[in-house]
Amino acid sequence: MQHNYEMIQYEEDIPIKIFIHQLGSVKKHWHKSIELLYMLEGNVDIYINDKSYKLKEEDVIVINSNELHQLHSDYAVLIAVQIELDEFNLRDNIKKMSFDCFTQTQPNKSFEKIKSLIANMIYTNSLNDESTYAYNLSLAYSLIGELMRNFKSDRQINNVKTDKHLKRLSNILNYIKEHYNENLTLSQVAEREHLSAPYLSSFFDKYIGINFTTYYDKIRIEYAVNDLISSDLSIEEIARKHGFSETRSFLRAFKKEYDMLPSVYRKSQKKTNKKHDHPSDNLVDYIEFEPKYYLDKISKYFNEERTQTNVINRGNKIKSLDLIDLAEKTIPLTHNFKNFTSVGRAKELLYKEVQEMLTELQKAINFKYIKFHGLLSDDMLVCKRNENGSLSFSFILIDKVLDFLVSLDLIPLIQLSFMPEVLASNTEKHVFASKMNTSYPNDIKEWKLLIEAFIQHIQSRYGTKVIEQWLYCVWNEPDTSANMFGIGSDEKFYQLYIETYISVKKINPNLIFGSPSLLLITTMSKEWARNFLLWTVENDCTPEFLNLHYYSDDFNNLAEEHSLSLPYKAKLSHDHQDFNKYIDSVKVLLKDLHLEHLNIYLTEWNLTVSHRNLINDTVFIGCYLAKNILSNYDKLDSFGYWSLTDFIEEFQLDNNLFHGGLGLFTYNGIKKPHFYVLEFLSWLGDQLISEGDSYFITKKNDEISMICYNYEHYSKVFADGKAFAMTQTNRYTPFTQNLALDFSIPFINIDNGHYLVKEYIINQEYGSAYDKWVEMGGIPIQTDYDIHLMKNASIPRLRQYTVDVVDNNWTCFTTLEPLEVKYIEVTKVN
Repeated sequence: MQHNYEMIQYEEDIPIKIFIHQLGSVKKHWHKSIELLYMLEGNVDIYINDKSYKLKEEDVIVINSNELHQLHSDYAVLIAVQIELDEFNLRDNIKKMSFDCFTQTQPNKSFEKIKSLIANMIYTNSLNDESTYAYNLSLAYSLIGELMRNFKSDRQINNVKTDKHLKRLSNILNYIKEHYNENLTLSQVAEREHLSAPYLSSFFDKYIGINFTTYYDKIRIEYAVNDLISSDLSIEEIARKHGFSETRSFLRAFKKEYDMLPSVYRKSQKKTNKKHDHPSDNLVDYIEFEPKYYLDKISKYFNEERTQTNVINRGNKIKSLDLIDLAEKTIPLTHNFKNFTSVGRAKELLYKEVQEMLTELQKAINFKYIKFHGLLSDDMLVCKRNENGSLSFSFILIDKVLDFLVSLDLIPLIQLSFMPEVLASNTEKHVFASKMNTSYPNDIKEWKLLIEAFIQHIQSRYGTKVIEQWLYCVWNEPDTSANMFGIGSDEKFYQLYIETYISVKKINPNLIFGSPSLLLITTMSKEWARNFLLWTVENDCTPEFLNLHYYSDDFNNLAEEHSLSLPYKAKLSHDHQDFNKYIDSVKVLLKDLHLEHLNIYLTEWNLTVSHRNLINDTVFIGCYLAKNILSNYDKLDSFGYWSLTDFIEEFQLDNNLFHGGLGLFTYNGIKKPHFYVLEFLSWLGDQLISEGDSYFITKKNDEISMICYNYEHYSKVFADGKAFAMTQTNRYTPFTQNLALDFSIPFINIDNGHYLVKEYIINQEYGSAYDKWVEMGGIPIQTDYDIHLMKNASIPRLRQYTVDVVDNNWTCFTTLEPLEVKYIEVTKVN
């Protein structure tokens, strides 16, 4: 990456900026702030006041205020901490200090404290509690204090050649900043400084490192960006407001700076008018991360400093509910979360291990439907072209899959995908390790021939009555890019959809045909769905149910292209209510289209699409499921968790048992915490008594059954794709509060008598195979007996006690550990 100029702009109350740069070259420049560089990877040649230094990994160097410097590297990653001393409440003599700080020339000095402070400044900034501001402020002053104590220099701050030049530079730059929107010219500024235009041009090149026009454009563009993001002004209005006399000049300057047009940039950003009402919003809060996972390299410096400053002894959270009146009317529940489960591909349903896991899940939960894809892919050996060019079809492997599902009383969602290679228009268009072909058919008539033969076959084999209970659709996520499942043309997909719809209905018009699997997450994908659904209404092929996928990945950081592509950066939504808002947006869309009567089946859902996010094995996912299902209970017609097992062939299977896979089971059949959470949910009663944040109370006959959970959302740093301090054996660093929850639930109008109370508990100590593996040493499990021990050791805890209810009231007191999910059952006994 090429950094041609460093734009340093501080608002009134932002004394420090922190960047992590993947660096190429930075031309000669200077700035008033001091700059501390900490090398993470690679090598850098840096020139400071014409002296050269070579920086390598773990080196630290300080560039003092007003020192001319430039950097060059073929590849390097570094942290840059820019400190504007004038913004701190310091004595004047301190603000004028310079520092002699370089690891290579001072081998006898320790730089561990500086590295620790930098690590903590980054990490502590991710905390979202009342202590964050104080910690940030103390760490900022501590860094200045460490530089003063151990690295103070007796030499004066370099004045960029002469005080005269510095004063001239300051006057010029301040004038440009104050009058940036007046369409300044080089001649105007030169005349004001009593200089010739050629001299000022040369002066800029020498002391700023870029020419006047480039610098001026950068200033105007930086101000214009705020209006692009936070206002509804047109591009032309923004250009004029920020000193561009012609829109064309603004477009050219913006594209040079951001490598895209302003309209594209605006679409790619979320609109926000966030105001900073507290100083903590601005202190060390502008951390720009370019690379991915580089924060791991400084995690070793974290604990020491935080331990020293951790003087606040935070108690438990406390939650006391209002009176729960058991005599009040209840709300009937349908337990829609039990409608769908999922497996990766049809072929995986032929594996003994997958069949055993699905059998165990079905025995525990008793799901109604199952979603999978790849029924027609080449690994199912469905389609063959004969020597004479004709086609022959074989449904033997499909029969084995469907027979197995029928034996479990699971109704299949028959997703007609993907394209057999002999039918494909592009034999090179594949996704995932299993090489599923996602291209349009070369001849739509041959595709229709396959679909009709298949529907006729299952109708003959299973009977009309049975297959009319099944669900049908065509394709998976056509709203993604052509590099994924997208056909590459909306018109072609529309044709594929309607021809498949007609073929299915031709054999049996009573078969239930729904939409393809849709993401419906970003503005772009919602618009795709809107256009598609409108088209189906106009063409008399409206889907009979909506088939959706959802992940909390931040798809909005993608480039605004014609088609959506999956994210390559591991970013997650910051909003802990994102799933609730997603459901609301889907319902609004259907209402706008007058399709609110459609069943909404969420057939694929997880925190992330990533099979390698280490958080996926932790108790957080169980708590995430509990929170999101219970706070949206029965609002959708299914909540299909993706997927059954880590034994899924989208990517090469990882040798590490706990590698961050998406399954309810590990690939060798060990249950993860989320399995048990779904089991807890299946025990709930059929009548809702009360619900709210962190609890859901039901009853069945005289039995009270409830689930409580202690949810904490992951940190902003983790959401931005930075697995700070996260390792194979330490995966809870994204959770910074780490507080237990004291819960009190007062019941009234409860029958007097003797009651048995059972608590089933999932937390880091109980019901978490990953945490049990860490407790056992965190090394690979070698034998079948070890696996057997792991399965038995990582089950939920059962705690039982009895209570006597008098005066028809009783209060349930319980404490939940961080990220704990607890099922409580209250039964009257004789």
